[in-house]
Amino acid sequence: MSNIANIMGVAASGPDLRRFIYAADYGQKGIRTIDVTDPTSPSVVATLTDTTNLDGVYYTAIDLTNNVLLCTTIDGQRRVNAIDISNPLSLSISDTYQFAAGTYGGHEGSLAIDYANERLWLASGSSGDRLSALDYSTPTALSLAGEFQSSAYADRPRNTMYVSSSQGDESDEYVFYCEVDDDSLSAIDVSDISNITFERSRTDATYIGGDLGNIVYDDTNVWMWTSKTTRITAVDMNANGNSIPSGAWSYTSSTTRSGTVSGGGRNIAEGCLAFDGSRKYGFTCGTYNVSTWDFSTSGTSKSSSDEYFSESLFFYGLAYDSVNQLLYAVEQDDFYVFDVSDITDMTIAGSITNAFTNAGGQGGRGCVLGYDPTA
Repeated sequence: MSNIANIMGVAASGPDLRRFIYAADYGQKGIRTIDVTDPTSPSVVATLTDTTNLDGVYYTAIDLTNNVLLCTTIDGQRRVNAIDISNPLSLSISDTYQFAAGTYGGHEGSLAIDYANERLWLASGSSGDRLSALDYSTPTALSLAGEFQSSAYADRPRNTMYVSSSQGDESDEYVFYCEVDDDSLSAIDVSDISNITFERSRTDATYIGGDLGNIVYDDTNVWMWTSKTTRITAVDMNANGNSIPSGAWSYTSSTTRSGTVSGGGRNIAEGCLAFDGSRKYGFTCGTYNVSTWDFSTSGTSKSSSDEYFSESLFFYGLAYDSVNQLLYAVEQDDFYVFDVSDITDMTIAGSITNAFTNAGGQGGRGCVLGYDPTA
């Protein structure tokens, strides 16, 4: 399974397997299992609640091979949970890792997993200067595998993306993250977990920007996608035949920037960026909207192909099923399934009203797609 498929939670499954969305419910202090096998009739089939370990639960990542859901918390809780999803109808926490005070402010944005080495990469967020690797190879005993700390190159880092040497024409292994305060994107060499080193950083207030955004690696086209709240930029990582990091930083040239879109002032929520590499389509969500984007043609000017818009909705989570061409969107109260087989005419396939617990504007958050491991 490709890196982008794993990161976006796309299950390596056929269209007939039972499928589930795992979504963080901030207000409930829990994780919801939503059965989306029939997209026209999604339903919440399980809820795991833990008022201590899942207090402030926000972002999620999934390892389908090992039946592990990993979720982070914010609000000063400094926790990462490994959740056993071997039975999607009966979730349980395998272990919780709590960072020491002052070392981790709470990851924000996209989460990166190194599946081969079973490591979760975390940025320290709003109040930190670290990149941490959490070893989940034994889900019942989470441990810190390695750490990179730098006030110069990891100033309030958010979003992480792992890229290995087996993808594209890159060499070695890297973790990318955004530095919000510095308007920059950084590449960290993690080939040697005992000696993590800074490789290069690129500052660009226009294309990277000083907000949360997201980063996603598309290994089908060998592009790194970065976003700020109203813009997406694609970096051609094969530009001029260069490998990481040289090719990654050549996007200031119009010939190597594969596409840039502006969202008309409506924001792209942190972590809410998905791609279909084979079709070269993009998907975003945020305040009031879920949008589709066509990147199949060359050029740097793009516009939304279609949009679902409602001023009463606030979307905070997104997952994509490339097999069935369905987009799952988590809202602070509700849950939506969109048919995006035609991205110029996205339609609502199904929805659940009040699927999540809204607590002061915080309800449904990050989500990933899985499947029934017993099938």
